[in-house]
Amino acid sequence: YKVRSLPFNSLEELKLVEGWDDEIHTVFAPYLTVYPIMRDKKPHSININLIKKELFSCLVPSSVGNDCREKFALSWKKIKEEKKDLSTGNLKKTLEDIACYKGEEGGDANVKKQDLAKWFNVTSSVFRIEVDAKTGEQNRRLIVYIRRIPPKEKRGGRGKQKVKRSFEILHWRLT
Repeated sequence: YKVRSLPFNSLEELKLVEGWDDEIHTVFAPYLTVYPIMRDKKPHSININLIKKELFSCLVPSSVGNDCREKFALSWKKIKEEKKDLSTGNLKKTLEDIACYKGEEGGDANVKKQDLAKWFNVTSSVFRIEVDAKTGEQNRRLIVYIRRIPPKEKRGGRGKQKVKRSFEILHWRLT
């Protein structure tokens, strides 16, 4: 596949990248977007209570290590059977209990060690809404990315709005 030097038009284009197959796409696609939604270079976190087991095990490698694989599988199964949240707030303890996480992790010498607990949260702040509609013979899809604005957020949030609202439209596209 020849690179266009342009942003992707859809997530389906990722399948043209060597090594990105249907299995990987199924796991990661719900957490990716081709639309520009970053604000203030602050990354949005993943809601740990909505994450799929496959993505979690990719992001937290200690969960599938030889010492933790069985504990992780049993913990995940129990949590899903009981329909409980993975975490209610103490993310480091949750990662330690479920995935044998002991602090900062990094792969080899070229990978900076990171605190993986910062990648997760117990609430969602960015949402993708997709609406399909048919008008006569024409089918259209509206995709909207919105961000929840917490009540006390000042910078770029409610404090700067003429009309106070609890959401911000980050990007929309009609296809």
